[in-house]
Amino acid sequence: MWEIYFFYGMMIGSDSTEDGFQPWGRMPFDPSIIFYEVMDAMKYLKQFLIILTISFAGETLYHLIPLPIPASIYGILILFTLLETKLLPLSSVKETGKFLIEIMPVMFIPAAVGLLESWEILSGSWVSYAVITVCTTFLVMIVSGHVTQAIMRHGRSKGSSAKETEAVSDVGKESEV
Repeated sequence: MWEIYFFYGMMIGSDSTEDGFQPWGRMPFDPSIIFYEVMDAMKYLKQFLIILTISFAGETLYHLIPLPIPASIYGILILFTLLETKLLPLSSVKETGKFLIEIMPVMFIPAAVGLLESWEILSGSWVSYAVITVCTTFLVMIVSGHVTQAIMRHGRSKGSSAKETEAVSDVGKESEV
């Protein structure tokens, strides 16, 4: 009796072993599993390349346009424009975008390490940096809250006027009958 361990830990070989275990009966090897995993990885790679291409376009605009706007902002604006005009469907970057948002805290580690390495420079004015950070955090929270409330109010008024229009048109149809 011979047994070969496949890279997923599945045992293939003879129909049964000395203890009566039948590997093909319990864990059949399905090559489509590997195919679907490769295709899923390719989907993420394709989406990531789309995002990188848009980021590269932002970098190019940064060097071509003499404005003090960071390249990342150009990239975000290009991505927003493509998504809003439906030239780029959301499904073509959605899963990778979610993944990048999930790992975003990890992206701040290099910045934190950089701050720790330059502690000698910052140690004299850390209080002013802390005050500025706290004040701007609260300012951003307040402005974001007001903008969100305004958008929600605008959406409600837009939705209620659409419902009123439908109700008026339904009443007009009943009176015609």
